[in-house]
Order: sequence, then C-alpha cells, then structure tokens
Amino acid sequence: MNCVKLLFLFVPVINSQQLRNCFLPPVISGKCDFSQRYRNLDGECNNLENQQWGNVGSILSRLIPANYSDNLSEPRGKKSGEDLPNSRWMSQKNHPDNDKPDTRFTHIVMQFGQFLDHDITVSPHDERIDCCLLKESEYDARCFSIQIPPRDRFYSWVNFTASCINFVRSTPVCQHHIREQYNGITSFVDASNVYGSNVGQHSFIRSYSDGKLLINENTKQLPTREQLNLRPDLTFIRPQKQTDFVAGDARVNEHPFLSAMHVVFVSEHNRVARELKKYFRKEFNSDEIIFQESRRLVAAEIQNIVYGEFLPTILGAGVMKQYDLLAKEESNYDPNMNPNIINSFTAAAFRFGHSMINSMFMLISGKNKENPASFWRLREIFDGNNVEGQRLPLEEMLEGLVSQMPQTTDAYFSTEITNHLFQKNERQENFGQDLLAINIQRGRDHGLPSYNQFRKYCNMEPLVDWKNRPRELPEEFWSSLKDVYGSVDDIDLIVGGVAEKNVRGGAVGPTFACIIGEQFKRLKFGDRYFYTHEEDNFYSQGLGEVTKRNVLNRTLGDILCENTELDILQKWVTLQPDPLYNPQEPCVSRPIMNLQEVAKELQSELQIKFRKRSREVPRTGRITKKLSAGILHVICQRTGDC
Repeated sequence: MNCVKLLFLFVPVINSQQLRNCFLPPVISGKCDFSQRYRNLDGECNNLENQQWGNVGSILSRLIPANYSDNLSEPRGKKSGEDLPNSRWMSQKNHPDNDKPDTRFTHIVMQFGQFLDHDITVSPHDERIDCCLLKESEYDARCFSIQIPPRDRFYSWVNFTASCINFVRSTPVCQHHIREQYNGITSFVDASNVYGSNVGQHSFIRSYSDGKLLINENTKQLPTREQLNLRPDLTFIRPQKQTDFVAGDARVNEHPFLSAMHVVFVSEHNRVARELKKYFRKEFNSDEIIFQESRRLVAAEIQNIVYGEFLPTILGAGVMKQYDLLAKEESNYDPNMNPNIINSFTAAAFRFGHSMINSMFMLISGKNKENPASFWRLREIFDGNNVEGQRLPLEEMLEGLVSQMPQTTDAYFSTEITNHLFQKNERQENFGQDLLAINIQRGRDHGLPSYNQFRKYCNMEPLVDWKNRPRELPEEFWSSLKDVYGSVDDIDLIVGGVAEKNVRGGAVGPTFACIIGEQFKRLKFGDRYFYTHEEDNFYSQGLGEVTKRNVLNRTLGDILCENTELDILQKWVTLQPDPLYNPQEPCVSRPIMNLQEVAKELQSELQIKFRKRSREVPRTGRITKKLSAGILHVICQRTGDC
C-alpha cells in the first residue's frame, strides 16, 4: 500500500490551467486576518478590501487603454493598412552597438535592477513552444514570431538558414473582451525573488531548521536542482539542467552575476536568522518565528535599498520628490492605491537597463596583483554556462560590479544581447536571439500605445510631425526614426523612451521616469506591509521604531560587506568612488545592524500579539537619517545634477 502511495506522488498532474491558452485568475479563498504580522507568500490580503491587488495572477494595470490593431487582441502593428517596421530590422538599423560608458554610475545599477525586476514582475508565456518550427499552413494563436530580414547583417553571415526569431505571446487573462496580461509573481517589493511567490517554490528552499534558507554546504552558496532532488524540465526551449541553481525566482540562472545577487541575499537572510536565534528568548526561538522575522527584515532592507539608493540613482532628485519616493522615517498606507504592476512598466519602461548592459562583465581579484581585472563575455555565461553549479567567484564578481561603469541608457545596445542572447554554446552555435527585437515585439503583443501617447500622458509636448524634433531625443536618432516609421504616432514606446536624454541626475529619460515613478509610488503607498508605514486604522504592518531606524541606516554596500570577504567599498555602491563625495570605506568600519536591540523590540511586539492585545509598540524617538537624501546629495555634488 505504501508503495502505491509513493508511486502516485510521482505521477504528473495535469492542471486544468494547462489545458487552456489563457489564464484563469485564482479565486480568493475567504476573509483576511487584519492582524496578520507576516505577508502571504502569494500577496493575497495585502489590501483587506481588495484581496487580489498585488497578488500572484493580478491583472496588469494600464495608464492608457490598450491599443490593438483590431481593438481587441491583435498586436499593435497596423497603421492605415501598413505594417509597423520589423522589430529585428529596427534593432539592427537604429540600435547598433556603441561603447559609451556612463561615468557616474557602476554596473551594479543594472544588476540590482534586474534582481529587483525579478521580485516584482513576470509576464508568463508558454516556454515549450518554438513558433519558428510551424509550417506555413499551421497556425498557433500563441505565436507572434519575428521574421529575420533577408539581408540581415549578422544572421546572413553566421547562420544564413535562419529566417525567424521565436516569440510566444504573453498568456492572456481568460474571459476578458479586450486582451489583458497578468503578473506571475507578487507585485510588491517583498523579496519574493529570495523566498518565492508560492508554497511549492518556497518549500524547496527552506531548511526548516533555525529559520534558515538552504545552501550548498560545499560552496556555502545556492543549492542546485540535483542537490534538492528536483528533476529538471527538459521540455522547455531552454531546458533546465541538474546543475541549475534553485532560488525564490526561477530566472536565477539567466547569468552568473544575477545568481551572485541571489547568493548575497540568501546569505543575508541566514546571517539575520543566526543572530535572531542568539538573542531571542526560548518561547520565540522556533524555526517558523525566526524564519518569518528574518524574512520580514530582509524584505525591509531590500525596500530601503530600492527607495534609498536605486531609485534616486535612476530617477534623480526631481522625480523622486515629484512622486514622493524619498526613503523617509514615516509614510502612510493608502488602501485606495492599487499596487498592481503597470503594463507599460513591465513591457517597456523597466527594460531601460538592457541598454546599460556591458558586453564584457568585469571581475576584480584583490589576490592577483599582476593582473587584478579579468572579464567574462556575456554570450559565454548565459543560462549558467561556465558555472555549472560550482562556486561562484563571488567577491571578484561583486567588486567588478561596483567598479565597472555601465553603458549609458540610450538607443544603443550591446551585440551580446542583440545577436547572442541565450546562445546555445553546447551546440557550438555562435548566434542567439535579439533582446531588443523581443522587447519591441512584446510591447506590440501587449497592445502598448505608442511613444507619443505616453508623452501626452506624462504631460510632455506631443509629437506633431517629423519637422519638429522633441528636445528629449538626439537629432541623429530622430532622423533615423523618420527613415523607418511612417508617422510619429507609430513610434514604439520602448524605442522612443529608451533613446531620450536622461533626466537631471538620473539614468532614464522623462517618459520612462514618469512611468517608473508612478509604478514605485503605487508599490510604496499601496503596500500595507511597507517598512516605513505608521500604525493607522487600516492595519498597516510597518516596522517598529527601533527596527526601522536600523534598517534605514542600511545600504547595499553594508550588506555586501557583511556577507562576503570584501575588504573595502565606496559608501554608495551604485555611484563611482570619489575621494570627496563617495569615498572608499573599509568594511570593518561600516555601521552594522544592531540585531540585539532589534530582537528585543521584535519580542516585545510578538509578546503583545500572542497575548491578543492591540499592537502598541513603545516609541523610542524619531529617526533622523534619511537615506534617499543622503545619496541625492552625493549625486548632486559629484555630478552637478542637482
């Protein structure tokens, strides 16, 4: 009998969701516990009245109504009966590689941005379909493949038989008259990339001992599928491997520098858990309490980095103030603010970082005095190639990220991602996909209105005709747009937005700053668990004053120092070092989180909860540190962009 039960566990179950070509949003189970201290993994019940806001499966929001060619679902691509320009042709003609480093910032801006993106958004699609294998007589509504032009200056030379780049449309939501897409993970900045957005993924990565996450005991880094006895799915176009790392987000293996960010925050969780166990009294020293309190603290640290370092770096002071995004000691939850991810944010604006990617990723070794710097070419490390589950040279990778300049956000993209994306090196292939062409195609797939429509939404001067160049776009690029688009109203959002001149003190242009600012405003004020929210009548679950003060003093550099063997880092790691405004600091001299006093406050809060009393935490004085203001001052002094 036991054998029969055991075999049954391994029989693949066909979910009814897999039998349809659309997504049926989950049914909310019931009432929410207003006093719940910890977030639900799937994001439900963050908003007590609108329980589905921000949860797994939430429908993407729109700033402007969808623009499909048939007003229902067909991708935007028809204008007066003429097709929009081919996205691969656009990528090759108007967006060539051009080495133009941004001397203000470091490459970790791009890398943390990708890590953050994997915390808040993914637009699922069927990853088992190769639309390029369809015969001419076959039709699949999920396919919107990109045709490679006959005289492509790359494919025509290295793979003359290639005629198509695979593109599968994002899975739409069922029972919607006009096609809409959904978010496959929670919308909130809640460290779901560390902990997972569902019970299945979450259960794989927990040790269920002392509140810790699982690690590879040999490397002290991420576990692999093989170590967790997880069978790889070989049916994907990019099949999983036994040596793949396992983390809270399935995209952890896209390339090793992303994996390195996961290593850092898994290590930070385990460090916090270890300290809390040391200071918690016996009644609170259970695996579950230690885990949940550590998870709560790490999520708050990530929120603090996002609003205190990352957003000021990419948006600048003016936009930060406009959308009230500064990391302050107090904020207030707004139960009427929907935190769902905005469609134009995930399908266009937050892809600005693709323009910042370097072709070669720097590694710096403090041990090799003769040749301290080395490089990994991006095409050689996609999907965990050259790593194969082994120990990452973490310190060398991170020091490279905080030293190397990124590319400037502009119309130019590395050929590593426009010709060699996810290149299959094991097959001896020297070509891959085109990320920019895919970005353009994704915007059309999602029915994103044109660049001009978003200019109007963001209160910018609308485009009228080709004779009047907007001041935000360089003259040379404006001329190239005229050569490929029939009308100024045809310009794709990703194409126009990424090419704009940066806002003052930031790394993106005004249109993308507008969309990104609006999104992170919603993620801040629409999150009941945001770390700086004050107690109110809406059952906000922000941090206590002592814990909040400690978190507000944390920087990304502090976390890198405490979880690696790095010796010295600049104060603000998103900015290049500067002896006056952003000096190098020995790791041993950086402030540390006082987890002993944090544990004392947490136990006080838990004691109140367990006694079923109202949550009234004693105030210990106002916090004087404002992290956003700190880095904005440095940006101002260092660059003059005040």
